[in-house]
Amino acid sequence: MTHANRSWRSAGMTLMELLVVVTIIGIFSSLALLSYGRVMDRRVWTHTRETLLTIYAGERAYYAATGVYLALVCDTVTCDPAAWQTIHTDVPRMSSIPVTYQVTVTPLPTPTFVATATHDDGRWMTIDDRKALCADPAIDFCGGGWLRP
Repeated sequence: MTHANRSWRSAGMTLMELLVVVTIIGIFSSLALLSYGRVMDRRVWTHTRETLLTIYAGERAYYAATGVYLALVCDTVTCDPAAWQTIHTDVPRMSSIPVTYQVTVTPLPTPTFVATATHDDGRWMTIDDRKALCADPAIDFCGGGWLRP
């Protein structure tokens, strides 16, 4: 091997070396994407849980003042800010994440409410007037809830 050939070879990379580098970058990228998905799912889960706890506090305060609970709905189409402000709560929205919030009231014999958050992929989470947060399908009364990521 001449001196000219040796300097040319050390100046660049072989196709095999380039293939190995691209493969390693691909593996790291896929791991980062999976981790990002989990982080985003945890963010949505936490935001939904905190919103339900805020709705719970607002409904309890409204009940203490009026003796009744207030039925509410907030989805991607219908959301009345004035109604949510009645229970001292901001409109429960999270940009670009379609979650529908609904408060269902049973007035008799004892007034109760259940607030439900339903993600567009079918996962759901509920909280009731006893502050029972249900999102775990392992608990039988929860059904197919939203597991904490």
